Amino acid sequence: NDTPESYSFSSAGYTDNKLGGELRLDNSVVMIVRTRGKETLYLRGTVMDRYYENSWNKSGKRYKEYKPGYLMPIPYGEDIKAYTRDLEISHRKLLTSTIFAPYSIYRIQHGGKRIYVDEDSEAYASKIAASDTTYKVTSIIPYIDAAELRLSGAETLEEGGLRRYTALPEDISERVRSLSHRITNAYSSNYDKAKAIEKYLRQNYMYSLKPLQLPSGREFTDYFLFEGKEGYCTYFATS
Repeated sequence: NDTPESYSFSSAGYTDNKLGGELRLDNSVVMIVRTRGKETLYLRGTVMDRYYENSWNKSGKRYKEYKPGYLMPIPYGEDIKAYTRDLEISHRKLLTSTIFAPYSIYRIQHGGKRIYVDEDSEAYASKIAASDTTYKVTSIIPYIDAAELRLSGAETLEEGGLRRYTALPEDISERVRSLSHRITNAYSSNYDKAKAIEKYLRQNYMYSLKPLQLPSGREFTDYFLFEGKEGYCTYFATS
């Protein structure tokens, strides 16, 4: 169900899917987003869930077909507090059928005849949103409650989901595994463990658009954490 026009790493400046290397800034306007509200909204395009061979990929997902304007199911319970945001998005220097929106998409009004959405709330249309065309998205966004997250455990996931979210390739080094344990051992909740990792990365590594080239045969996160120690978003997020 994927299409060649869907947003990909190549759209973000990579010559292939391999992570790492220097990036060159392009200050062109890519899209214009209009909405109400003062909070920060993060737009999602594509969702990758498998990391191997120094690259992020998407495992096989089932897409459901919708007509523009139809309401889509929200992937969390009614007891989760959430708020609604309407966005109007106009593409400029961006030719793609991918629909950008905050998590989780509830309704899409688009010029295409069909909308395809998978279980990650990743969406694309049957028609490319060319320059100066506009579509509208309604998202229902859950509030982030740190106290609730501290009480939640991985045991609430089904076995298949736990396997999916904790899967690692075989080439992750022992020193990467040991470092993760050293950073998180003092904390009991998964939320505090994640925040400890965030703090460690923020305090010990430098942001740079021109990091050293990844040496041949090296695993991406191991080299960044122990030798390169500088990089941009994908370095921090992947690690």
